[in-house]
Amino acid sequence: MIISSKVPRNYANLPLLKYLSKRFTYNDEERWKEHIEQQRILHNNLPSIAYNKVKTDDIVSFYIDDVSEPDADLNYRIFYEDDYILGIDKPGNLLVHRNGRSFRNNLIFQLRFMHQPNIYRDATVVHRLDRETSGVLIIAKSEKVKYAMQHAWKSGKMYKQYICIAYNTPQNQCFMVKAPIGRSPTSLISYKQAIRGLSCKEASTKFTVLSKSANKNFSLIKAEPTTGRTHQLRVHLASIGCPIAGDKLYSLPEEDYIEWREHPKEYKLPLINRQALHCRVMSFPHPYTGETVSLQAPVHSDIMELIKELGLYRDNLPELSRDPNPILSAAAE
Repeated sequence: MIISSKVPRNYANLPLLKYLSKRFTYNDEERWKEHIEQQRILHNNLPSIAYNKVKTDDIVSFYIDDVSEPDADLNYRIFYEDDYILGIDKPGNLLVHRNGRSFRNNLIFQLRFMHQPNIYRDATVVHRLDRETSGVLIIAKSEKVKYAMQHAWKSGKMYKQYICIAYNTPQNQCFMVKAPIGRSPTSLISYKQAIRGLSCKEASTKFTVLSKSANKNFSLIKAEPTTGRTHQLRVHLASIGCPIAGDKLYSLPEEDYIEWREHPKEYKLPLINRQALHCRVMSFPHPYTGETVSLQAPVHSDIMELIKELGLYRDNLPELSRDPNPILSAAAE
């Protein structure tokens, strides 16, 4: 099997070995060097050496043996499209891009190589959702569009709204969490985040409790982040003693999380088999027309079932499972 990637602009002029080790971190530099020496790496369809520099839009290909990939839900839904972007309703067990052994079981690979008709070969990620987070995801149809969108979003006019179920009920119905986030220096898990000192990136989230269970053991929460840090909502809620239901990384003891990661099919999870977190609304200025695009994805059935099971559904709640037709609008929801 051959996996190919196009070199993004921000990786241009790196030596091939550095490009591979920086962009595809599931192998270390020494392992990538071995692959290059074994001629398992092609640079623009030709064998290369470790120190040849890559350029923007070069094609780097990798021969891999067939591997058993982790299970994934490939039933993504394209619910918005124009000449520049796609609006995707991402399922709750799907990586956005390649990681670890998920060479094919990720959204970008599926869009580029498996989607029919085959018209999204240049699809690229503008932002990310965690594997287990469902809901609205924006995909650019080219690298040029991606950079235009990221530039437009720096204006601060991006609006995101998430729905989640959390253990326990926060003291206040509406509150802000402002706390910098960075890699945890004490964790056994390399990618785990934590509230850190001021030297880390600032992060801010507005939370609103929509409903709570009779015993206050669970709450339904609307989260509106104003920054986009890794695991931001998960870390902020865990920091106040209200981790998201099903969030194994931030609610389980680390030894239990590692056991789940190594034996996922053998580890039984309570309540729901993924984190109960859903991106319901994204509103942003279109990078070319300037109009505000407001996209919504209905809360997925597994989270809706848990909301009802825990007694969190109320008549005065918005229609969380409603599937509106996305339109170009003048303002966010």
